[in-house]
Amino acid sequence: MLINKLAYMIMLFLLWLVMRMYLFRFTAVVFYTLLLFPVLLWLLLQVQARRIRVGLELSDRITEKNRPFKMWICVNNANRLPVGRLKVVFLYRSVQSEKWQKKKLTFAPERGEHRYSFELSSGHSACLEFIVRSARVFDLLGLFSVQRPGRRERKGAEAAEVVVMPRLYELDASPVRANPYVLVESEVYSGTKSGDDPSEIFDIREYREGDRLNRIHWKTSARTDQLMVKEFGLPVDRSVLLLADFGSGEQREDELGRRDAVREAVLSLSMRLTEDGQAHLLAWFDHISGKTERFEVSGIEEFYEAAGRMLRCGRRLSAGEKRRKRAEEKGRIGTAEKKRGTAGNRSGENTAAQYFSEYGREQYTNIFYVTAEGTPLASMQQLLECRKSAWLSLLCFGGHLREEEAGLPPAGVRFYNLSPDTLPQGLAQVVFQDGE
Repeated sequence: MLINKLAYMIMLFLLWLVMRMYLFRFTAVVFYTLLLFPVLLWLLLQVQARRIRVGLELSDRITEKNRPFKMWICVNNANRLPVGRLKVVFLYRSVQSEKWQKKKLTFAPERGEHRYSFELSSGHSACLEFIVRSARVFDLLGLFSVQRPGRRERKGAEAAEVVVMPRLYELDASPVRANPYVLVESEVYSGTKSGDDPSEIFDIREYREGDRLNRIHWKTSARTDQLMVKEFGLPVDRSVLLLADFGSGEQREDELGRRDAVREAVLSLSMRLTEDGQAHLLAWFDHISGKTERFEVSGIEEFYEAAGRMLRCGRRLSAGEKRRKRAEEKGRIGTAEKKRGTAGNRSGENTAAQYFSEYGREQYTNIFYVTAEGTPLASMQQLLECRKSAWLSLLCFGGHLREEEAGLPPAGVRFYNLSPDTLPQGLAQVVFQDGE
C-alpha cells in the first residue's frame, strides 16, 4: 500500500510540473480531478467495508495428527461496485497454549457469498481453536484500507475448534493381569447385563424353562397371573486405573512430543480394555483448573468423551472466566484458607499425590501410571505407598530414569522406559501373556 501511495504522489507531482510549465487547461482539469479522487475513494471504501462480512468454517471437527484438514474463509460481499483486495488475518492455537499463531490470506472478493479454501495440519494431538482477528478491505487503487470486523465484533467472536486425535495402537493381548490378592466390592451395576448379585434387581421377566424357583417374584406373578422371574444385578468391575501425568505445561517441541506419547499410550490401553469389555477409570490432573479429571469408561461412547476431555485439559481461562473464578473463590473461602487450598498446586505436587489424596480409599487390581516427567521418583514413591496390593505398571517417557535407579520392589511392579518414537513396540511389552 505504501508503494501505491508513493506512485500516486509521483504521478501527481509530474502532472503538477506539466501544468505549471505549459499551462494546459486539460492538464489542470486532470490534476485537480486526481487530487480529489482519493477523497471519493476513501468515502466509498467506508461504505463498502460495512457491507462485507467474513466468517470461518471447518470441514471436520475431528482429524488426525499430520493429516491436512480443510478450512474456508466465508465472505459475504453485498456491494454492487467492485472492491479491491481483501486481506484476512486469523489466529489459531492449542487450548493449552497462551500464544496465538497468525496466518494471512489475500484475495479479491467477488460479489455475493463465496468460500475460499485452504489447508492446515497439526503435528501434535490437541484441541485447536481458530478465530478471525480482522479482515482489511482495500480500495481499487490500494491507497486506503478499512479493517473489518471492528473492535466490538472481535470481542464477541467465538472460536471454532478442531480436535486433533492422537494415534491409537492395537494391542495383541490385554494388559490387565488377574490379581488374586485384591477383593473389590463394586456399588455400580451393569445396565445391560444381568448377574448373580441378589442385592440388586436387574429386571423382572416371564418364567422360562430351566429358571430357578427361588428367583420367582411371587407378588408380580400374582398380579399378572403368570410366573415372573427376577434377574439379579451384575456388579461392574472398574478396579483398573489408568493414570496419566502430562508433566510440565511447557510448549517446547520435546515436551509436546512426550505429552503426545502419554495420550497415545493411555488411550491405546483404554481402547483395548473397552474392546475387552473391561470397565476402568481414566484419570489425570489438570494443572490449570487445579482439579483431578476422572472418567468411568465402560463403552465406546464414554471412551470418546474421555478422550475429548483429555485433549481439552489445560485450557487457558479467558479474562472473563478468570474474573468469575476469583469472585467465586472470594465468596466461598477467606484469604488464609485460599492460600492453604492452593499451596499444593503451587508447590508442584505430583499427579499421583493429587489423585490419591482425593481417592485414597479405593481398591484397584491394576494401576497403569503413564508419565511425561523426566525423573518421576516422587510419583513412583507415592504410588508404591498407595497401591496396596494392586499390580503396578509404570510407563515413563521422560528418558532420564533407568530401572536400576528407580529402586522398585521386584514383585508386583513393572517399569517400562519407553520412547515416543518407538511407541508401538513399547506398548507390545506392556500386554500380559498367559504364563507370565
